[in-house]
Amino acid sequence: MNTNRKTIFAMLLFLFCSALIGHSKERDVLLVSMPKSGSNFFADTLIKSNPNICYKHEYFNRIQTTQMADFLNITLKKLYAEYFFALELTEEQFSTIYKKTWQREPKANFTKEVFSGFRVHLMQNYFTTFALYRHRKYTFPTFSSHLFLPLYKSFESIKFKNPELAAIKEFVVNTTITDQEKECAIHTVTNFLMLRECGRYNLPVIDYDKIMELSGKALHDYLEARVPHQLFSPSLAITVELERNDEQFLEKRLERYHASGLEPYCQNLITFLKEFDPEMPYWFLFDL
Repeated sequence: MNTNRKTIFAMLLFLFCSALIGHSKERDVLLVSMPKSGSNFFADTLIKSNPNICYKHEYFNRIQTTQMADFLNITLKKLYAEYFFALELTEEQFSTIYKKTWQREPKANFTKEVFSGFRVHLMQNYFTTFALYRHRKYTFPTFSSHLFLPLYKSFESIKFKNPELAAIKEFVVNTTITDQEKECAIHTVTNFLMLRECGRYNLPVIDYDKIMELSGKALHDYLEARVPHQLFSPSLAITVELERNDEQFLEKRLERYHASGLEPYCQNLITFLKEFDPEMPYWFLFDL
């Protein structure tokens, strides 16, 4: 009789655990990047290749600022002015934002963030997180000053308590002259902060150069090793090849970058940033 009871108990326990596993929801996925890094293109290819993806576009971006201002009990004007750098979100504050916004989206399983990717330390607690990086050579000069200059002005206006950020700000402000330099500087600084966070948490980073250059099995293997399995599909590489820009487009972007004369300034800034974290594993991505 005791043996039967043990058998029945074991069966019930097995069924209970199986039910829990069957109904458990995998962690949702967050792609972190920076403006004009090809994140819209890459998110679109992921969606086209995988019908199981339910995407919410840049959920924690400015579309949520009114709610975030309410949660943090600050004015919307202050949030807009300081959101990018000065607003030091605590774990508790981000948890509140997450629970009152994303957690109430039962069907969504994927979003991306392009303005505060350097807050990876908060986001990776709630999402399976990976990053996309696009080199400056394919980004500048840009027609999107409305994205980069507000970032720069926010960075420039803040009195940082963090001594590292204060030193970086001082260097940037004292060395940038033109708007193009300011745009390239903020692109470099924010990507440094984002990639360093990815390195600290061992998060995969996708190099835009690779998804433009690789083909066939090489591209498939590259993506499979870096895209979270919740999003990956065997048809992803094929979709990327069909949708991506052609070689002539990329060659023209590279010619424009060299003609801009921005590289000497960028190299000077990168050399300075390396002093803060010479072992950061993603410095190779900054090489021209």
